[in-house]
Amino acid sequence: MWWKTKNSGGSVSIANNITSLTNPATSAMISRAGDAAEFYELEIGQVIDIVLSAEHPKYEKNSVQDNIGVAFIRLAESQKNVQDNMLTVAYPLDSTFKKYPTLNELVVVVKYLNVWFYDNVLNYFNRINNNATQILGMPNNTNGKIKYGEVFVDKNATIPKLQPNEGDVILQGRNGQNIRFSNDESNPFVHITVGLDSNNKKSLTVEDINKDSNTILITTSPSKDVVFVPSKNIKVKPPYYANDVKLVGNQIFISTDRIVLNAKQNEILMYANKTISGVSNGSVTFDAKTNFLVDAPEIKLGKQNIEPMVLGNKLVDALTKLIDAIPQLMYYQAHIGGNPGEAKLKQLKAKLQDILSKKNWTQ
Repeated sequence: MWWKTKNSGGSVSIANNITSLTNPATSAMISRAGDAAEFYELEIGQVIDIVLSAEHPKYEKNSVQDNIGVAFIRLAESQKNVQDNMLTVAYPLDSTFKKYPTLNELVVVVKYLNVWFYDNVLNYFNRINNNATQILGMPNNTNGKIKYGEVFVDKNATIPKLQPNEGDVILQGRNGQNIRFSNDESNPFVHITVGLDSNNKKSLTVEDINKDSNTILITTSPSKDVVFVPSKNIKVKPPYYANDVKLVGNQIFISTDRIVLNAKQNEILMYANKTISGVSNGSVTFDAKTNFLVDAPEIKLGKQNIEPMVLGNKLVDALTKLIDAIPQLMYYQAHIGGNPGEAKLKQLKAKLQDILSKKNWTQ
């Protein structure tokens, strides 16, 4: 709980110092708050229960607010022996950044403006998944084991800490979700992972884009040289990169088992100053309701022994003229003699190259 104590002999009153540095209106407010010689202290408490859904038996709601996130806490010093119905009821201290404790974790508790709040979970065991403890007793347990919640499972043995680098800012979720803000020779990068390599049994680990379940890696030039293996199942080499590719510069990697892009209202747009390259070990499909447009100075289907494609209209025109010329040739040869169709056939032969596309090639 918060403690109210009188300072004695030689102590400097913080409130008095604040009063001397503020304007008259603020000074009057501080004076009305109480004795300037009083101070407040934080206290540790054990989480006995917490409201996380509208189905919780202690859930409450009125026209102004609900009590989602409210924790029922036994304070370590002042509530050692109180009944459960006398526990401290505390709200999360921060309204936007929430860190909900599990049952039996220790939290820092304070009272402001006659309302109780709890803040950070005490890192009692320096573990990622949970820091629940029996140090204040075990009021809620299952067969002598610590209870973490209704569905929460202890995974401390399988959730490692990330190996820190100098100056890192690291956010680690309880179940293997990680965001690292780091640098490589002063060049910043952000590494996001969900599901670290399950075969890595070390207590300290480093992310691996080729082994972790899901990765988003944002790098800056010339930091974070990444050796990226597209997939162990890919048998076809990417057309513009070798299978083991060292990519350097400002870039974003996304590596996972499936990627779904869904534009619910408008377009999906991709732009590249150089190459857009795609490789599939299976099939590549495109479906469109109106039309499918591909445009380039040259369009090639296949890589070896490619030939120009035939233009349909020009082919129809050439075949039509050929079919028209054949009866004339046959008639003159049978009844008159000579070969007036020969000139037409020569003209048609000269135009055969026009049938071939100058733009589209296939094999």
